[in-house]
Amino acid sequence: MKNVSLKIDDSIFIETEKILSKIKNPRNRYINETIEYYNKLQRRILLEKKLKVESDLVNKDSMSVLKNLRRFIMLTKQYEIWITDLNPQIGKEPGKTRPVVIIQTNLLNTIPHPSTSGKCNEILIY
Repeated sequence: MKNVSLKIDDSIFIETEKILSKIKNPRNRYINETIEYYNKLQRRILLEKKLKVESDLVNKDSMSVLKNLRRFIMLTKQYEIWITDLNPQIGKEPGKTRPVVIIQTNLLNTIPHPSTSGKCNEILIY
């Protein structure tokens, strides 16, 4: 046990004495319990701050993982039929939304290439 000298505001001291007279607790016990409660409260506040920072980090990481997962899921496979936007029209190519059949092999579909990259606004239909 440690001895501590405290400077307590008069109003707080008077209120504490009134409460102590009603609950019949020793002053030292009451002060110890109060400090213990306040310490728990402060630990909780510090933990909430730490968890918020860590949660923000996890949120950023999880969004990155989700983005990569979407890319992985959106990989095309040979013989699938997709509805895709063929715009912009180049030469006499159709420039509309049309069904397309993937004929390229699955191995080549996994390799980054200008013909297989770009905006992912296609819809798998079969």
